Amino acid sequence: MRNTEERTALVMERIRTLERRRRSMETAGLSVLSVFLLLAVVTLLGRLGGGGAGTLSEGMAASSLLAEDAGGYVLTAVAAFMAGVAITVLLRNRRDKQKMEEEEK
Repeated sequence: MRNTEERTALVMERIRTLERRRRSMETAGLSVLSVFLLLAVVTLLGRLGGGGAGTLSEGMAASSLLAEDAGGYVLTAVAAFMAGVAITVLLRNRRDKQKMEEEEK
């Protein structure tokens, strides 16, 4: 028969194992989400691009943002920036929360 200390140690080890598994699943999920967002941005750029490879070869890459057809690019850039900021904030909050939980132990 095990004493209280042994049972407590086993429970704590199981908790650590489950936490590692949960973090691993979260990391995998965030990786899949990042790849999906990257593919979505690339797809949007491809569909809204219109001009193809000849657009930048004219030497007026910066002035293309002032053209009428640049709305899609601007929208895509803003959406990508917002998604990046949101993911960064969520990950930072998660990391801070984990640090606080580790300090409490």
